[in-house]
Amino acid sequence: MRIAAINHRAHLVLDDGAVDLEQASGGRFRSDLMEAIARADEIAAFAAQSELVGAPFDVSELTCPVPRPSQVVAIGVNYADHATEMGIDLAPEPVVFTKFPTCIVGPNEVVTLPNNTVDWEVEMVLVMGRDAFQLTEEEAWDAVAFVTVGQDLSDRDLQFAAGRQFALGKSRPGFGPIGPWLVTPDSLPNRDDLQLTCSVDGEVVQDGRTSSMIRPVSTRLAEVTQVVAANATSGVVHNRLTHSIKVTAVARAIAVRLLRSEDRDLLRRLGGLDHVVVQAAANAHDLGHPPFGHLGERA
Repeated sequence: MRIAAINHRAHLVLDDGAVDLEQASGGRFRSDLMEAIARADEIAAFAAQSELVGAPFDVSELTCPVPRPSQVVAIGVNYADHATEMGIDLAPEPVVFTKFPTCIVGPNEVVTLPNNTVDWEVEMVLVMGRDAFQLTEEEAWDAVAFVTVGQDLSDRDLQFAAGRQFALGKSRPGFGPIGPWLVTPDSLPNRDDLQLTCSVDGEVVQDGRTSSMIRPVSTRLAEVTQVVAANATSGVVHNRLTHSIKVTAVARAIAVRLLRSEDRDLLRRLGGLDHVVVQAAANAHDLGHPPFGHLGERA
């Protein structure tokens, strides 16, 4: 099942378009995205029992699929080659930080860069479906309602200005774009082996697989929830893939993909997000959005 925010209303995304959830259910479900996340199981049952016909929509209408996350928990240094690249010894405990929820935006936001020291990091984003504390590895995936794609943008100057200001340097407006929609884990052929890629102005700068993580999703979620009580509808920016650090100051478009290369159909389900970044000094200059692509055509 896929749920999108189209003009801030919850929609079911089908192969032939999208259906307004509130209208299709006769008011049983409201248009609020946060409520839709909390009632994901009910909505999935409703969709399975209904004959729904989608209507075409423009991808420029897509808005943030998790508009009011209560918390954002991020995991760092989750790949051995990332640790080697950064000269970091692997710690026995997970590297955990937060991004303030106000930085979370949708796939069509223009992100303003404050300086020339902003980096990108493609993310696998997990959206929690229930309150979770001290999960076991066996329970971890059951607490996840949806998976989506995201970027962890970082102002490196601010991040390292006073020691390590991780949260502050990663929380400027627009520094946490996610989307294009939310996908249930059971829709994925292998939820533990997804390909993450990132391109800047058409150049692929990151490419890897979640199966190469030091610890898999279930282990990381279990570790984090031993300390942090994850709230329902929390956006957990779980997987940070950094094989190549570059500054995005001159980039006009950043594209993110989360897919299995051997399963082209998965891209139609998970999708990707494109967003434009502009220099702070050029705020008045509209660079415009790159074409997002039609459902199922992005590669």
